[in-house]
Amino acid sequence: ISKQLPTDLQMSEIIRIVDTLAQKTTLALKQKEPQSFVRSQSIETLPIQISAEGTLTQLIRFLYYVTSIERILRVQSLNIQVISNKSKNLNIKLTIASFRYVPLESTNNKD
Repeated sequence: ISKQLPTDLQMSEIIRIVDTLAQKTTLALKQKEPQSFVRSQSIETLPIQISAEGTLTQLIRFLYYVTSIERILRVQSLNIQVISNKSKNLNIKLTIASFRYVPLESTNNKD
């Protein structure tokens, strides 16, 4: 479970994962914008907004790889627009979140 929900995950690692998956699918990444971390109890969410361009096939393969890797990644939002009727390419905007475990601090009373 430590590989799926690590305690030491950094945004640079998420960016590296996204880059690797985009290269495997030949999806052209235009922009990667890390978002603020969100903490809920002992889970911290690390979202990143991505702008890309590619075909529907490339997008589907990219999403398949996102859901297939060992680390837990979740697509939080997805927006697709056709660039033109003549082109098969799409403008793609999505937010992908990764998660890390942050142990709750001890609540024991100190005397």
